[in-house]
Amino acid sequence: MAAEPSFEHFVDWCKAEVAKLKDELAALEAGAVRMGKKVADGDWEDITPNHNAWIKQRIVELDDLIIKYSFPI
Repeated sequence: MAAEPSFEHFVDWCKAEVAKLKDELAALEAGAVRMGKKVADGDWEDITPNHNAWIKQRIVELDDLIIKYSFPI
């Protein structure tokens, strides 16, 4: 029988996501990786700054969830 989901499992998942996002952000900010999207004319548009901002916001959201669900109410 599978273990029932718990806040502890959720918090662990959030922490793992934060770690992955921080690794991705470090590579992006170092210039080792760029994010882009293909535009209508076939060229690529650099969306790295927008993606960096999204990652930073997602980290804040996940950190808030970690704090909220790490402590009993």
